Amino acid sequence: PGLWEMNKGIKNPHWIYPGNKIKIFLRKKTVAALPQDSPPPALPTRIVPSFYYPPMDSTGFIRETIQESLGEVIRERDGNLMMSANDIIYIRPSGKGSLIPGRFYHVFSTETINEKFNGSRFKGVKHIIKATIRVLEHKVGYLTALIVEATRDTNAGDQVMVFYEREKRLEVKESPAPIQGTILCSEDNNVMVNDFRIAFMDLGKNHNIETGQIYTVMQELEKPYDQS
Repeated sequence: PGLWEMNKGIKNPHWIYPGNKIKIFLRKKTVAALPQDSPPPALPTRIVPSFYYPPMDSTGFIRETIQESLGEVIRERDGNLMMSANDIIYIRPSGKGSLIPGRFYHVFSTETINEKFNGSRFKGVKHIIKATIRVLEHKVGYLTALIVEATRDTNAGDQVMVFYEREKRLEVKESPAPIQGTILCSEDNNVMVNDFRIAFMDLGKNHNIETGQIYTVMQELEKPYDQS
């Protein structure tokens, strides 16, 4: 028992006697050599920073003119004034495009923007996307559709346009030099435009503004702040 306690790492320590010599070998890990014709290991790819915005398809926009309407919402099947997800609605086609059963479309409303900032006037039309619908079938003089997803309540008189699917994953791009832009309004006309609210400004693609660019919003004071 005494020999075993002193030589726990040696097999059969009771065969060891005073004066015996012990050889100890170190076991090395073998690494398989790569074939001569094998390609070198691939270098890690550069990670592009990005962010994900799920409600991208329902985000509003501003245009100089009104988006062409394919139809007008008449009412909800059961007479509900406020129409939301899973409701069946009736639509009167405008005759300016096709509303095909099985396809998806947007319900939207518009608001005219006519504001004056820094001596210049901005005019445009704000488009608010309220819901995504799927056309069911054509009837005499109207068609039926299902509200698949709603971000706002649909009302009688709202318009229908083509469904534009937009990329929800946005890569962060390097911003150019500072720009002289102005915040026009928010999507829902909030007085205070803060975190997680959609805002519109008076610059766009024509001014080299691209999706994924990040800017800092600042307020320019007419005179220095008096700290006294």
